[in-house]
Amino acid sequence: MRTARLHRAVVISRGVLDAAMPFASRRSRRSNHLSEIGRVRYCILALIAVLLTACGSGLPPSSQISITITPVQATIPINAMLTLHGTATGFTTPPFVCWWVQESHDLDLHDCGFVEYKDGSFTSCPFGFVVYTLLEVPSAATYYAPPTPGTYHVTFGVWQRHGFNQVEKSATATIVVTQ
Repeated sequence: MRTARLHRAVVISRGVLDAAMPFASRRSRRSNHLSEIGRVRYCILALIAVLLTACGSGLPPSSQISITITPVQATIPINAMLTLHGTATGFTTPPFVCWWVQESHDLDLHDCGFVEYKDGSFTSCPFGFVVYTLLEVPSAATYYAPPTPGTYHVTFGVWQRHGFNQVEKSATATIVVTQ
């Protein structure tokens, strides 16, 4: 019985001693504990940062990527069609592909690059439109010239993503549409 009372007294006294301890002493003991936790967290964060930078972005450097579009220049009559070809090398995985008419893109109109012909029209794309089917490299596209003569630009763009990082390149063909 006496042992049980003594045990209760020790347990109670721990709480009383903690409460009775001068504030500075409790604070320094707590700050030592917190600084130990802070050091551990800092080491873990530093290790994560080192590992992430060691892994790299998973993307090739932009200087390693080569992109071409053919023909680079062409002259066609109004309402005609022109087949274009785009290639890209240097990516670490197959890149995403997109074609667009630069004049429409610059005016914040629809980019006028479509995967299906039925989506294109000169009403929404006054500078012509481009239709492409392959979403991989090499890629072919057909430019449909508008009924209005002028100089237009078709752009072939490719990009690769890895996490939140991205590398992209594009090439542009100049197309003169004549009467």
